Amino acid sequence: MGKLKLEKEKQASELSDMISRASFVVFTDFKGLNVAEVTELRVKLRKAKVEYHVVKNTLLKRSINNSDIEQYLNSPTAIALSYQDPIIPAKIIKEFSDAHENLKIKAGILGNKIISQADVKYLAQLVSKEQLIVQLLVQMKSPIVRLVNTLSGSIRKLIYVIEAIKKVKGSK
Repeated sequence: MGKLKLEKEKQASELSDMISRASFVVFTDFKGLNVAEVTELRVKLRKAKVEYHVVKNTLLKRSINNSDIEQYLNSPTAIALSYQDPIIPAKIIKEFSDAHENLKIKAGILGNKIISQADVKYLAQLVSKEQLIVQLLVQMKSPIVRLVNTLSGSIRKLIYVIEAIKKVKGSK
């Protein structure tokens, strides 16, 4: 094997490993974005702990053992990889593509399934994992808060009655 072929096989293997470990991968077409815009996108993604790589389509084809992906690899491709919450990269890229029409969402990989552009945009509309946890905690706390308010309301009414009795007896 030639040195170049070994290097390409190594790159494909590393990319395949990254994709398999990721909880979510978004494929984008970045053609038309200038360097400043790509840098801005990278900074936003990095803050959210999402990796962003420009990759060759042939390398992606080698790395992903799914023939369905080839239909999305007809223009320059960059991938965003999230190893945590799948909603975060979808939201960031959707918002960025709304503001910069040259960034186009091609597709995504959620788990082992290739999803369409529409599915990626749908995911971007969902609330993040952290927001779901907060909502769950608020819902779990709600009955306790209502119970405390109910019990304190009864005690408060009892105090008002006692105060009223004191006033009545005090005025006699």
